[in-house]
Amino acid sequence: MPKNFNEKLIELLKTDARFIDDEGELVKAAVTDRAWKIDQDLVRLLLGDADIKAKFFDEIEGHWIFIFNTFIEYVSDKNFWT
Repeated sequence: MPKNFNEKLIELLKTDARFIDDEGELVKAAVTDRAWKIDQDLVRLLLGDADIKAKFFDEIEGHWIFIFNTFIEYVSDKNFWT
């Protein structure tokens, strides 16, 4: 069964141990903190999925630019965590 975008993003973020708690749940503060810092490992992780890359990155002259404010707004939305 195909995953929706939220499920895909959550599953991807959970592959990074820095973003999950002891119960295996995603920790919003950890994700947003790393996004504000434009963490290279987070950026690499997000770039690894075409759908996620298309939503949170812009291509400028062959370089992919992380639109971190769009990402933070998206993961901060209460509907993302339901």
